[in-house]
Amino acid sequence: MNIYLHIGLYKTGTTYFQKILLKELTNHFDIITLYDDGGKKIKKNKKFQVQYNSNRELIINLILYINNPNDKIKEKINKLIQKYKKPIIISSETFFGHPSNGFFDRKKYFLNFEKIFNKPKYIIFFREPSEILLSSYNQALKKNIYTGSFKEYVNKNIDLLSNTKIKNFTQGTNYKIYNYNNLFKDYLNINDRVIFIDYNKFFYGNNLDFNKFTKFININFYKRNFTNKINASNKNLIYFNYFNKFFLFKSILFFLRILNRLKLIELSFVLEMLISFLNKYHHSKEFQKIKLNLDNYCKYIKNFHKNEFEMFKKKLM
Repeated sequence: MNIYLHIGLYKTGTTYFQKILLKELTNHFDIITLYDDGGKKIKKNKKFQVQYNSNRELIINLILYINNPNDKIKEKINKLIQKYKKPIIISSETFFGHPSNGFFDRKKYFLNFEKIFNKPKYIIFFREPSEILLSSYNQALKKNIYTGSFKEYVNKNIDLLSNTKIKNFTQGTNYKIYNYNNLFKDYLNINDRVIFIDYNKFFYGNNLDFNKFTKFININFYKRNFTNKINASNKNLIYFNYFNKFFLFKSILFFLRILNRLKLIELSFVLEMLISFLNKYHHSKEFQKIKLNLDNYCKYIKNFHKNEFEMFKKKLM
């Protein structure tokens, strides 16, 4: 049986890939992701409930196995796999590790996937490093926990990253880890079983990268309109720390957090709307400084990775 593992990276359109694109491939593949589509279908459809539970059980056991392999879990996974009749696409960003600990577990995960499956194929989305880092930073602000600057967010002590206990994107990382020649070393050595997909070219470019993907999974499938993003972050969130200095804003935020705990609002959504509103009617020279500093540091990271990023892309030709 052909097994395709879509393993990330984080912040490369995974949610859209799972909820929109993979759903349209269900006639050709058994699609397995960790999360449901909001829970609505599960409550109404018992058949869907059974399938969802089976899919979730498989991915959870895979995550357990790649972290701590043992024969009991392996046997359980093999039994679960036998239930599927079509080729399988298993999708989870978790499978490559997390930037908060410098993707410390990536080699262990790779070796354990190779042990449990017979020559699986891998789908890996990548993106220019400064774009991934900025998207991760916006996600941290969206969660309304991280209050540091972008520069602080991407300059965590690289020697201590491997000891980080992963929680979410609010922990930050170090920009230097995004050397794809090192990160993807194991996968570059088996390039006949791996497709590396450029995020920008796939979603916003011509059909070339999309056609490469359909050829890799061996189906005829036409490119869709990818203009509508899922889980996108508001770019005005970069001004959160500026507004958070004011007592009135902090008071409103305190009240919104209470409503969020009571599940009366979605805090991240309301916060984005609030900051967008304030940004529209409140103008400050400090805004320009915040944006300029952010843009300049993104350019610095882009230049830092420029040569190695070009070298990586040449390896894919």
